[in-house]
Amino acid sequence: MLALEGHVNKISKKIAMATIALVGLVAVAAPADASQCNQFPKLKLWGDYSHEGVQKLVSTRLSGDWNGYLARLDNRLGSIKDIHARGKALALKIGDKRYTLKGKTLAGYIRASEQRLSVVECLAHEAEMAALENFATAAGQEEAPDVELAAIQVGELNLNVAGSCEGGNAAFRVTNMGKAWPKLATVSIYRVGNGEPKRISARRMRFSDGQQATFKVPPAKNPTGRLGLFVDPSWAKRTFEFDATLTCG
Repeated sequence: MLALEGHVNKISKKIAMATIALVGLVAVAAPADASQCNQFPKLKLWGDYSHEGVQKLVSTRLSGDWNGYLARLDNRLGSIKDIHARGKALALKIGDKRYTLKGKTLAGYIRASEQRLSVVECLAHEAEMAALENFATAAGQEEAPDVELAAIQVGELNLNVAGSCEGGNAAFRVTNMGKAWPKLATVSIYRVGNGEPKRISARRMRFSDGQQATFKVPPAKNPTGRLGLFVDPSWAKRTFEFDATLTCG
């Protein structure tokens, strides 16, 4: 079973803590064989943290709610960063053991947690793409898309969006042209036509610099043939207006 790091407790002077050395705390692994995502960083506190373990956790314990799991990890990371910024120590309880992390050790733990979040975001995207493929129809002739695109530049948000119609599927390809995002943003796709736009897909992501993601929509979810995309960063307020639109068929 996947070993989680446990919940974050308030620091108490009454609890005797063991301090973990920074040396050897984090080791970044190579990309996974069965996935395009990187492996999780190796951390003794986390035990056997693997792609398969996380996928099983989300599927069985969270009913496939990747967005909820990402939000939980992101909120936890924010709390830990706040503790570090205030020069405090982080108290962890894992099983029947208690630990305290501070200073450089805590900074290393934060880096590992950031890497973990990035891997989970990648796994979530792969899961969504796999689910969409299950709805896809047999491949047909490539269509010429009618697409209206705009570079998205708001604060730390700097994106380019391309559109395509392939094999009966509509697809937006989003590329981060700026720096890594400081927090999560929601990338939403809407079906346009027949009344008010209806959101049919929403992915919470945090792009690294240069990262690219593709969002596919099968015909079963796009009966009108018209789609709109909107990016809503959690760290900046934006007025709702489609960043890109795409018409296939």
